[in-house]
Amino acid sequence: MKGLFRSAVTLSFITIVCIIISLILSAMRKIYIQSWLVLNPSILIGFLTGLVLTSLISLANVFHLQRSHARDLTAALAAFQTESDSFRHLILQIRDARGMLTVSDQNHQALALALARLNECACKIMHCDKVSPLKSATIQKNRLFASAFAKTEVAFHQAFSAFAAYCEAAYHAHSLLPYLKNEEEKQETLRAFEKSLILVYEALEPGSALDTAFETYRTKIDRFLDIRQPKTSGVTSAA
Repeated sequence: MKGLFRSAVTLSFITIVCIIISLILSAMRKIYIQSWLVLNPSILIGFLTGLVLTSLISLANVFHLQRSHARDLTAALAAFQTESDSFRHLILQIRDARGMLTVSDQNHQALALALARLNECACKIMHCDKVSPLKSATIQKNRLFASAFAKTEVAFHQAFSAFAAYCEAAYHAHSLLPYLKNEEEKQETLRAFEKSLILVYEALEPGSALDTAFETYRTKIDRFLDIRQPKTSGVTSAA
């Protein structure tokens, strides 16, 4: 995104410079100041040609960076979907009919690895698809003027930010458990860990806010890249 920002700033700077130059030339004509720059058509043609070429190169660079960013994000979303499937399958094995988690020693290590991989994928997506608070607030206040893709991006980021917070809380609580000696503190951390796990699992269920936002966002990106994906059920692929 830094490359996109630099390209946009460069293009905006060139546009502002051109506007200033045109205003100066217009003022020179109005006050009848004869200038070699105004009177020499070849210089004006060269300047305008350079301006057009620079603008086209900048636009091509922006488009290339957008596609590169979209491909990276597509790979991150695909990896996240794979890890989400594995995590949900594991939670279904250790969750009883009452919705409580029963983590045995046999499943403890597998759960730790699945949670670590899921948290890593979530961190990659948050890093790759970070939406600034200013952009989010602007789109929320001016939804009528925002593009469909921008609104989809903000909706996904809001849903995914909540999920990433649950995932990070579960991973942090789990990493603390082996080092806690006080039994009361350990039980409290264990309850927080199980609660965060349930929130992560519920966020990944079909029909959830994250599932809907994920499917819509991925469809928009695939359409931008002209990629046809097999039909799935959002965050978790159809079993």
